[in-house]
Amino acid sequence: MHVLLVDDEQMLLDIGKLFLERQEGIRVQTAASAEEGLECLEKGEFDIVVSDYQMPGMDGIAFLKELKRRGDSVPFIIFTGKGREEVVIEALNSGADFYVQKGGDPTSQFTDLIHKIRQAVHHRKMEIKLEDERNRLEQVSENIGACLAIIGPDFRVLWTNTVTREICGDTEGERCYRALHGRSDECPGCGIRRIFENGAERATFERIFTGKAGKPNYFEVISTPLRDEKGAVYAALEVAVPITEIKEAEAALRASEEEKGIILDSVRENITFQDTDLRILWANRAAAESIAMKPEELVGRHCYELWHQRDVPCFGCPVEKAMRTKKPQRGDMTTPDGRVWFVAGYPVLDDAGKVQGAVETTLDITERRQSQDLLRMIQYSIDQAEDLILWFGKDGRFIYINNAACSLLGYRREELLDMRVPDISPELPPSSWDDEWRKAEKGGGGFLRTVLRTRNGETIPVEIRGTLVRIRDRPVICSIVRDLRERIRTEEALRASEEMFREIAQRSSDMIYTCYHEGGIAYISPAVERILGYTPDELIGEKCRDYILESSSDVWQRCYDAVSRGKTIEGEVIEFRRKDGSAAVIEVSESPIMHHGKVVGVQTVGRDITERLKVTKALEESERRFRTLVESTEEGVMIIDRAYRVTYVNPYVARMLGRDQASLQGSTYEKLLPPEVVEPAREMSNRVFDSGDVASFTFFYPMINRWFDVTIVPLQREETQVITLCCVARDITEQKQLGQSLVQANAKLQLLSGITRHDILNQITALLAYVTLLKEEVPEKPEIQRYIDLIEQLTYRIEGQISFTRDYEDMGVKQPIWQNVRETVERVRGSLPLDAIDLSVETGTLEIFADPMLEKVFFNLIGNSIQHGEKVTAISVSACERDGGAVIVVEDDGVGIPEETKEDIFRKGIGKHKGYGLFLAKEILSITDMTIRECGRAGEGARFEIEVPAEMARAGS
Repeated sequence: MHVLLVDDEQMLLDIGKLFLERQEGIRVQTAASAEEGLECLEKGEFDIVVSDYQMPGMDGIAFLKELKRRGDSVPFIIFTGKGREEVVIEALNSGADFYVQKGGDPTSQFTDLIHKIRQAVHHRKMEIKLEDERNRLEQVSENIGACLAIIGPDFRVLWTNTVTREICGDTEGERCYRALHGRSDECPGCGIRRIFENGAERATFERIFTGKAGKPNYFEVISTPLRDEKGAVYAALEVAVPITEIKEAEAALRASEEEKGIILDSVRENITFQDTDLRILWANRAAAESIAMKPEELVGRHCYELWHQRDVPCFGCPVEKAMRTKKPQRGDMTTPDGRVWFVAGYPVLDDAGKVQGAVETTLDITERRQSQDLLRMIQYSIDQAEDLILWFGKDGRFIYINNAACSLLGYRREELLDMRVPDISPELPPSSWDDEWRKAEKGGGGFLRTVLRTRNGETIPVEIRGTLVRIRDRPVICSIVRDLRERIRTEEALRASEEMFREIAQRSSDMIYTCYHEGGIAYISPAVERILGYTPDELIGEKCRDYILESSSDVWQRCYDAVSRGKTIEGEVIEFRRKDGSAAVIEVSESPIMHHGKVVGVQTVGRDITERLKVTKALEESERRFRTLVESTEEGVMIIDRAYRVTYVNPYVARMLGRDQASLQGSTYEKLLPPEVVEPAREMSNRVFDSGDVASFTFFYPMINRWFDVTIVPLQREETQVITLCCVARDITEQKQLGQSLVQANAKLQLLSGITRHDILNQITALLAYVTLLKEEVPEKPEIQRYIDLIEQLTYRIEGQISFTRDYEDMGVKQPIWQNVRETVERVRGSLPLDAIDLSVETGTLEIFADPMLEKVFFNLIGNSIQHGEKVTAISVSACERDGGAVIVVEDDGVGIPEETKEDIFRKGIGKHKGYGLFLAKEILSITDMTIRECGRAGEGARFEIEVPAEMARAGS
C-alpha cells in the first residue's frame, strides 16, 4: 500500500512515516506542502493521501478540492490538530473519506489512522470493483436481448441496463420484487435471498411480467453473486432472459412442424432439437451457419462435438441439466475459439411428462459483451464527470443528462428528461429557441458563457461548449457545461488581493518595489519620493544597484546572491543614495520572484530608518545623561525585577550601606532590607506589579540608625504587564527627629493647656459664686438684675468653651492612622441617646487614613441629627467608591437644613446653639485632606458627604 503523507511540519512527517511503515505492506512518501503533494501525485500512483489541514499556501481542504477538480478520486484523510466542527464538516462535504485529529497517545492515534487508511483503501477498491462490474455489464447490456440488474444486499436495485429500463422504467433504489417483477412482496423462491443468506452460487426461476405496453413478457431469471477480492458477496447480478419468442416457438412447434421451421429459421439464436443423448435431431439455419455447415449436416451429431470439440458432454451443460430437472436451464459457455455463447435448454415432455429430448438455443454474445464493456466504461466516466454533460435535440428537450447535472441543478434525472433547455436557461427564452438552434446547426456547435437556473431558483454562471452531431441522421447537441462559481470566486479573490496589495503599497510609508533581473524596476510605491526624492516614474526600468552607496555594496551583493538562490532576506541595512546626494539608511526585507522554478527577480520592502538611527543615538545620549544624574543624586535608586533581584543600584545606596556597588547587583530584599521590612516591601512591590500604580512606605534601618521614605514606581512593561520597578529611597531621619520634637512640644503644650484650663475653671467657679451672692445683696431693681443675668450667662458660656477645649486638645497632636469606618461608628453608637431612632451602618470594609479623633466627627454628625432633626426616625452611614477614593454619606429623615445656611454651619459659632461641633469636624477631616459638605434638601432630611482622596482610602480585610 503506497501512502502519500503531506504536512508542513518535517518532524511530524518523520514520525508519521516511522509509525506507518512499521505496519507490514505500507510504504510512505512524504511531502512538505499541498503543492509538493500535487507534484508527487502527477509523478506516481498512490493508494491514499493523508494530509494536514492547516498549511501555508494551500490548506488540506483546498488540496482535496484541487484533486477532485482534476478528477483524481484517490482516497483522502484529513489528519490534523485543528478540530473545529466547521472544519470537520467542510472536509467531509468536500469528499474526505475520514477526519483524524492529532493529539494524545501516539500509539493509539496512529493505530486509529492506520485502521482508517486500510478502511478507506479497501472501500475504494470495492468501489472500483463494483464500477468495473457495472462497466462490464453496461457494455454487454446494450447489445444483449436480456434484462440485466445489479441488486444490493437490501434487495434494492443498484443498476439496470437499457432493456430493463425500457420494460420497467427507471427503477434504481427500489426493491427488486416491486421494480422488476411487479410484486408487492418477495418473489417465491427468490434467488437473491438464496445468494445473500444461503451462499448459493446460482439461482434460476421463470417470471411472466406485463410491461408498460400491457404485453406479457416471459423471462428466465438467473441470479449470480458478485464478490470482492476476498470472496465476500457485495452484490448480486440478476439476468432476465426474455423467452417470449421461445415460448411462442415451442407452441408453434407443437402446433405445426411447418410453422416450426419457418419460425425457428427466422430467429437469430442458434436453435437445435436434441434427444436424450444430446444428439441433434433438428437444427435451424442460424445454428448451422455458426459453424459453416448446413442444417441437415448437424443431424445425428452431438452439440459438444460440433461446437466444443469434446468427446463428452460439457460440464454444467444447460441442455443436459434441463432434461434432468425437467425445467428450463440457462448459462454462459465459451467455445474453444474464444466466443461467448448464451445457452438455454428447454425440456420437451410428452403428455405423460416423460422427457423426449430438449430444445437448445444459443446466442453469440461475444461482440455484444465487448461493446457493452466499453459502453459501461464510457457511461461511468460520463456519469462521474464533475462537468455537466447534457444531450438535447432540435426541440430543445433533453435526451441525456449525467449525475453532475442532476446534482448541480437539483432535479431528478426523470424530471430533467421531461424538460427543455429554456426551462433551465433564463437567458434563453422559449421564443428564441428556434433561432438559437439554427445558429448552432449552422456553426456546428459553439462556446458561450451564460447562467443556469437550479430547482430552487439560484442562478449559476457556467461555461458551455456544444458540439452538433448526427445520430441516425438526427441532429443533436452534446454540451459540456462547467460551473464557473469557483473560478469566478478565485478570480475575484485574486483581483481583490492584487487591488489590496496595490492599495497597501500605494499608501504604505515603506518603499515597496518589484525588480526583475531582466528589465530592472517594474513597480515602486509612491513612498520612494518621500524617502529618496525620486518619483516612481524616474525609477521604472532602472537597476537597483545603481542607487546603492559604495559603503553598502558588499551587503547588497550578499543579499542579491542569497535571493538568487531562492532565499528570503529580512532586516538587512543598506545605504541608498538620495536624489540630493545624501544617504538614506534603509532596512530591507527581500523575497525571490519565481517563474517555472527559476528566480527571475526580487520583491523588496524598504523602511527608512535614518531618523530612527538618529533617535537611537539621541536616546543613548539621553540615557548617558540620565545615568550621570542618577549616580550623582543623594537619594538611593534601585531597579528591581519580578524576582525581587536588584538589576541596578546607584552609588548612594552602596555608600549608605557601606558596601561595594558591584556586590549589590543581583541581591534580593533579604540582603538589602532589615528582616522586619522584607515582607511589607514584597507586598508593596506586588501591588505595584499588579496594578501599575505608585506606592510608598517608610521604615527604620537599625544597622545604620536611619529612617527612609521609599517610593516604588513601575518602570518597564511588556504589553500590559509591569516587569521592573524603580525604588527611590530618601533619608528622612532629620524629619523624623523634627517630628518627634514636635510631638514632645505638643505634649508639653497639652500639659500646659490642661493646667491653665484647670486654673481658669476654678476662677470661673468662684466668679459664679460671687454672682450668686451679688443677686442676693443688690436691691431688686430690674436694670441691675438684667446686668447680673448677662454677666452670669457670659460666665457660663466661657465655662462651656473652656470645657470644649478639653475634648479637642488632642486634635492634630497624634499621627493619623488607618481606621475602619464601620467599627468607628459602632464605637460611637453607645455614647448617643438614640432611643427609638434606627442607626444603620453600610460601609463594608472601608478604611480611611484620618486623625485619631475621627470618632468625634461621627459623634458630632449623628448627634447633630438627634438634637436638631426634630422628627428623625432613621440615620444611615454608607459609603461608595468615587474617582479611586471614597464618599462617606451620613443622612437622616429629619427636617433638614435650610439652603441659605448650608455653607455657614461649618463656621465657628454658627447654628441653632452657636456650637463648634461641625467646625471642628471639618478641621479634623482636613488634617488628611478630606472634605465635608451638606447636600440634603430642606424638609426631607440632612445629608453630609465626606470626600476621601484615593490615597486616604482602602479596602480592609
